Amino acid sequence: MHQRNRESEQICIWCLKHLYHDATLFDLFIRRTILCASCRQILEPKNIRFSIGSMACRSIFEYDEPIEKLIYRFKEDKDLPLATLFFYQSRKLLKQKNRINVPIPSSQEKVSSRGFHHLHAMLDCHKISYESCLIKNSNWKQSSQSRENRIKVSEVLELKSIDRIKNKHVLLIDDVATTGSTLLAAYNLIVPHASHISALVFAVHPKLCQQSKML
Repeated sequence: MHQRNRESEQICIWCLKHLYHDATLFDLFIRRTILCASCRQILEPKNIRFSIGSMACRSIFEYDEPIEKLIYRFKEDKDLPLATLFFYQSRKLLKQKNRINVPIPSSQEKVSSRGFHHLHAMLDCHKISYESCLIKNSNWKQSSQSRENRIKVSEVLELKSIDRIKNKHVLLIDDVATTGSTLLAAYNLIVPHASHISALVFAVHPKLCQQSKML
């Protein structure tokens, strides 16, 4: 965990080594901003397309060990400067004016205990606008539930401020798609009101991709 300051501007935000610690002579002519070449290679976007029901989805990464560590370090270790690593590859898409970005909510209890809403922090650092029209009314955590109980996520999500999304193209945003049940529950709440719904996630679990291909 670290703080961004003038000295840290030349440090890789992920490995905390100097930005050019692994540079070749050719690399010295390339301006690096937040990642050294080694970390940039590890965090190379995959740009995966999959579907959840009838909803088209995109993922920047496949959920693997480096991505798991990145997300844990940001969310649980509260390493806030890492927020800039999330969704920066999709900034142009997320800033398009023909759609409404709707992040998947966290419970107020979780936001209070963590000290920030992780998705809001990821989007705010890139000055990406969004509508918080979904709320989560309990600290129900999908990963701690059995497969059967995960379908009950629809019982803890609520839709508010319908006018903001009415007849609009809605882009649902989440950090990780594991089973797709949360995104599907959000889709089912919004679909009667929006003209179109799609989803963008930072990382998708390989099993969900495989299930999508089998449908």
